[in-house]
Amino acid sequence: MIEDWGYQSIVRNNISLTVLPELGITPRYLGDQLPNVTKRVEQLLNRFIEKHLSTIQEGKIKIDDVYLPWKRMFEVGFNLQLDETKVKQ
Repeated sequence: MIEDWGYQSIVRNNISLTVLPELGITPRYLGDQLPNVTKRVEQLLNRFIEKHLSTIQEGKIKIDDVYLPWKRMFEVGFNLQLDETKVKQ
């Protein structure tokens, strides 16, 4: 859900239409702006989790180590962290 709905449908579109034009780059090659774009992707994915998945994850899920493997917006990779102290027994 995070990758398909969050990234592909919401975050990628948002960044491609708003952030990339401001930086003067296209979704197909992020060049030296890769770290800036990746950081923004991570922020927006975590915001997506808080907004859309809060009823099922209740603060347990967090995204980190986000990367864009081909230096473009086509696909995303990340680590999914689960805070087990927040999991109900």
